[in-house]
Amino acid sequence: MVRPAGARQTSVAPASGAPHRRTAMRRRLLPLALIAAGAVALLALPAQAAEPLQTVTGVAGTGGSVQRLALSPDGSTGYVVDGSARLAIFDTSTSTVVAHSIDFAVEGFGLPTDVAINPDGAQVDVSTTAGWVVRLDASGALISQIALPTTALGALSIAAAGETVVAAPSAADPTRILRFNIDVSSVSGVDFAPDAPGTPRPSALSDIATGPGNGSDNDILVAGTAAGTGVVYLFNDPFALAGQSATILLPGTTTAGQIAVNPAGTLAAVTAPSAQRVFLIDIDAASAAYGTIVRTATVPHDAAAAAFSPDGTNLLVVGANNLSTLDVATGDVAETTAIDTTDAAAVLVSPSGNRVWVGNRASGAVGLLSRAALTAATGDTGTVGLPFTMTVTASAFDIAPTFAVSPALPAGLSLDAMTGAISGTPLALEPTQTYTITASASDGTVVTTTITLTVDAAPQPSSAATQVPTDPGSPTRLAASGAADESGAVLVALGALLGGAALAIGAGIRRRGTRG
Repeated sequence: MVRPAGARQTSVAPASGAPHRRTAMRRRLLPLALIAAGAVALLALPAQAAEPLQTVTGVAGTGGSVQRLALSPDGSTGYVVDGSARLAIFDTSTSTVVAHSIDFAVEGFGLPTDVAINPDGAQVDVSTTAGWVVRLDASGALISQIALPTTALGALSIAAAGETVVAAPSAADPTRILRFNIDVSSVSGVDFAPDAPGTPRPSALSDIATGPGNGSDNDILVAGTAAGTGVVYLFNDPFALAGQSATILLPGTTTAGQIAVNPAGTLAAVTAPSAQRVFLIDIDAASAAYGTIVRTATVPHDAAAAAFSPDGTNLLVVGANNLSTLDVATGDVAETTAIDTTDAAAVLVSPSGNRVWVGNRASGAVGLLSRAALTAATGDTGTVGLPFTMTVTASAFDIAPTFAVSPALPAGLSLDAMTGAISGTPLALEPTQTYTITASASDGTVVTTTITLTVDAAPQPSSAATQVPTDPGSPTRLAASGAADESGAVLVALGALLGGAALAIGAGIRRRGTRG
């Protein structure tokens, strides 16, 4: 039996001649009844910080060479640009490719280079090597298209509600950015122009991103290379065709990589792959630091791509075979996770922040990492014949898991496969045993933890009663930790139920003898 912390062991011994001994006895028995009701003690675990990321599975059906990834706003569907003529579309609940888009090459659009999802998730925009911006529905079917022929596009971004798409030409034409309005079939260019004497023009462009706005006043950031240095161009009024408002050189770099904008639209992260750095740039128009680098972070691997956590407090940076999580406020690396890839090139974060997908340029694989975890008491004790419950808690699962246990639990106990609760009434003694609890979700996330469990015997009836030998002519007494009742009445008190056993507490019994 396990006594709750702080409970005091109570002995029951009615005082001889005390008229209130029955009341006193009942008061003393009350704590024992409470102990019986709480025969199983659960060891609570302290609160823990967010679990570290762990690689759990890969998305089945991907291949080629992953260049870009995109995720629907609700996190249910992922899109992969992998160097082939079709987008791969995968279901995040099963980690399986469930469809492919139209064949862009067959349609005469060239090959996909980048993909972006409209805010409502109903439309998908794709840039191509032949200068097309193609709009698909969520299933990958063609809706419409618009082109600036002979201009290969390397990246695109959607402004506001999706009325406008901006695209960055590839290295063949890095002199301007392009603005597409698919609904009205218009295309216009915005040239790079020196915002100060000697400001370099780009020799190559690598990425483009948009800040907050209404579709006609969004900030636009373009990353690339200028004069052998990584550079970011910031357009704060791109629809006036006036050129960039700031040119931001990235010190200690040879080129810029990808751009990520935080959920609030106030901060942009720009990667510098070979320099292993990430530059955080203020894009809050109301800030005095607007258009400047406010922090520089260094990671212990190439910095190929980045994505903000949903709350904007962390930045996830991938490169080579690693993923680092940065504290945005300080620029410090909070954790670095080795991942099952050799050339990470793209990263996505689920709306909850619990799952992360990483695309591999070399193999075309898309891996899934998760923060899912299980917690449980470290050691619990049950008692034969008494109800027992214990809860195994699953946290950071985006998809509800099912539970299993190995080896089988003691006789009388069972695990609820849906909730993780262990309950029942133990039927037999069980020595301390270690059990493995597994939680599995349909997306391939599998997490385990171990518990130890012991089943003790039910307590035996306890009595201090003894028979005192007497001769026929003398009084006979049956004593049980008490004195004789002066009235000669027989008093037998049955104690509180403790662990299913009756504790018999007797008052003194005295019988007067008669002389012959």
